Amino acid sequence: MNRRSSFLHSLLSIILFLISSCSSNEIVLDKVSYIPYDYEYFHSNLHFGKDPKSMELKNEFILILGSIDTTSETPPIKMAFISINNKTIQLNLIKENIQNKQIIKEYTGNGYELLIRYPIKQEGDHTKFSESHLTIKHEKLKSEYEVICESGYH
Repeated sequence: MNRRSSFLHSLLSIILFLISSCSSNEIVLDKVSYIPYDYEYFHSNLHFGKDPKSMELKNEFILILGSIDTTSETPPIKMAFISINNKTIQLNLIKENIQNKQIIKEYTGNGYELLIRYPIKQEGDHTKFSESHLTIKHEKLKSEYEVICESGYH
């Protein structure tokens, strides 16, 4: 009986390990650690993170919005950068509008769709951070994040 209990316990542990190590049904955003453009041409203007502490103390961002100034003949290209599985992914802006005192931007690239909503900074608002909402989709996967935007940037 002791051997059988030990065997069942080991089998149950293996099954639980396999279940927990299988890929989840969500998209996990890592910190963006690399942008594949020279800083002379890429101008970041909005940074989003998971919490104020990681943003201020560790300079960790899970979403960076900005633009690339390619030539003087064409307008800058607006883009976003995220990181998934330690790979930087570039997304291009496809739609931007304002609704209910929020800016809503949609980006696509590399099979991903990203929607970010953040409040318009009101005159006299001196808060450093504001709450924002991010949705990321890839094929059948979809994840939503409540993120923090550095208010000083917009």
